[in-house]
Amino acid sequence: MRAIVYDPIMEGQLFKTTTAAPAEPIPSAPAAPPAGPEADGSTPGDSAEQYKSTAGSTICQPHQRRGHLSYAWKALATIAIFTISGLEHEWFLYLMLGPGEYLPGYWLAFFLVQVPLMLGEGLLLKQLKSAGIQLPKLLRIAAWQVVLTACAYTFWYPPVQVHSNMAPRAVAAVNRNVHWLLQGVQQLGR
Repeated sequence: MRAIVYDPIMEGQLFKTTTAAPAEPIPSAPAAPPAGPEADGSTPGDSAEQYKSTAGSTICQPHQRRGHLSYAWKALATIAIFTISGLEHEWFLYLMLGPGEYLPGYWLAFFLVQVPLMLGEGLLLKQLKSAGIQLPKLLRIAAWQVVLTACAYTFWYPPVQVHSNMAPRAVAAVNRNVHWLLQGVQQLGR
């Protein structure tokens, strides 16, 4: 999903293309660490460095400000990817529950409520870093688990637990699939 939604917004183009090296080099930040959100709220690859090929030519020009991706573009890309993911999950929920039991909006809200929380976390972590405070990674992970659990109980579980008998139907479907698979294996053995 990142490659088809987030990256094109951040890069300003739908497809990456290789071009000749620019006349003036693009200012870039130091290379980003390999994975995971950083203490300042940025994510790996938030520098122009990721947009250069091994030959040094520019692959694409990201929306940047002093070597860092613009916060507004990052917010737009985050909103876009979480909206699309939420709509996709709403569609899955509709297909699982059917028109009689489906109540729209729960799973979309689960994703959309995370956007301001994530963007706010990034801003808070930058402020703390500038004040010389760095929160331990384990504390940040634990805090997000609490947030995600609260979001899940508020938005994810209600259509599954309250508005349907989806859990028993899902277990029955898994049991039918296992039974079907075992029957197929037994027939192969004959």
